[in-house]
Amino acid sequence: MQEGFLNPNEILSSLNIPDNAIICDFGAGSNGWTVILARMVKKGMVYAVDISDDYLSILESNLKRLDINNVKLLLSDLEKGVKIKEGEIDLLIIANLLFQVNDKEFVLKEGKRILKKKGKLVIVDWKNNNPFGLKEELVDFNKLEESILKIGFKIEKHLDVGNYHRCLIVEKI
Repeated sequence: MQEGFLNPNEILSSLNIPDNAIICDFGAGSNGWTVILARMVKKGMVYAVDISDDYLSILESNLKRLDINNVKLLLSDLEKGVKIKEGEIDLLIIANLLFQVNDKEFVLKEGKRILKKKGKLVIVDWKNNNPFGLKEELVDFNKLEESILKIGFKIEKHLDVGNYHRCLIVEKI
């Protein structure tokens, strides 16, 4: 993987995502991964889920400006669930979010619920050496891996992605 800052394209290009995939971006924010994903799945769809109406409004403006029409915005608190049908999603992205979540296990279980069997989950979060002052909030990847296995995923890959992030690619079993 590349040195420096996180490059979503490097992770996504290794996943062989079909152009008709249904993808969900938990904690989409004002862009992050959503635009890249939407461009990859021109015959598919992306759910962009965030707790912030302000971020989703910015994302909506960006999507209109870029003439991207295959994204559905969902305002949702992930620690209370998301209105997506069980088994609908081929790929779920959780990037730079878990460090902010109190009930990580609930969010992971919700991810499992919406993923299809053999669906992929990509988790990206901060390493210890990040320059942004994030220390107490950091995700303990050892505990995260234990939770992932207990919930019913299998770990496919561990990746260092850039200087400041770690990535897990897991599959629903």
